[in-house]
Amino acid sequence: MSLNEIDLKISNLVKAINSYPGLVTLMSCGGHQNPKIGHSQVPKNQFYIEFKFMMQPPTPEAWASFQSISELTDEDTKYDWFIKPKHWVKIEVCGSNKFLLHGKNVEPDELAKMVNREISR
Repeated sequence: MSLNEIDLKISNLVKAINSYPGLVTLMSCGGHQNPKIGHSQVPKNQFYIEFKFMMQPPTPEAWASFQSISELTDEDTKYDWFIKPKHWVKIEVCGSNKFLLHGKNVEPDELAKMVNREISR
């Protein structure tokens, strides 16, 4: 995926994930006003980034990268009165080597800043 093809809304987050050792992004969506069914598009208040380990089996560095991103997602879920998530970030497993970082009502640039802070530690 070239950076020219990435939705501007999530380009910083895609770059941040790609800077982690052992991880590579595959596709992404920054959300659409009128998402097309069957086109891997999500509503405008959501985003996703599909990524994977660069090598199989994953290196220890790749596992550490995955764990670092995973830990950032756990703290971003807030609930309303009906116990329905108002905003969230989660990682879904999409196969033996594919993962989906998916968010709702969360600014991808803010998450990118968190990821970049974690990388610089």
